[in-house]
Amino acid sequence: MLLAVFSDTHGNLEPMRRFVLRHAPDAVLHLGDHCRDAAWLREQFHDLDIRGVRGNCDYGGGGEDKLELEWEGVKILATHGHLYNVKYTMEPLRNAAYFSGARLVLYGHTHFAGYREEGGVAFLNPGSAGMGRPLSAALVTLEKGTAACKIVEMPGGYL
Repeated sequence: MLLAVFSDTHGNLEPMRRFVLRHAPDAVLHLGDHCRDAAWLREQFHDLDIRGVRGNCDYGGGGEDKLELEWEGVKILATHGHLYNVKYTMEPLRNAAYFSGARLVLYGHTHFAGYREEGGVAFLNPGSAGMGRPLSAALVTLEKGTAACKIVEMPGGYL
């Protein structure tokens, strides 16, 4: 299963649409800021499994603060990250991963892409798919209980 992961699109929709067309993922996770961009993407790709969480710039009701999923034998925790103070420390997010049993944690908020493994848990931030340069997203290949993660730069964007 190929999963595309976006965060912090901030209304810059076209790079996200082109990324989906180019990579043809089986599912998409949008990690907030602007979660309505995930709704727009659903309108473009009716048959694609697209899920998302809300971020600190997503006002109003509706939406989840986090998702706990299991795909292809991989337990995933997806969140924007602002409620875990990821700009300052990873400790609250590490704790959430531990208590959820997640082996893959997807988060955004910082606009900086990064990947690291700690204690058998992979932490992946796809960066910002909508604001700044370089824009980036992530591709995660889920297969037989494993997750292979790759950060991918995207063309387009604005400063």
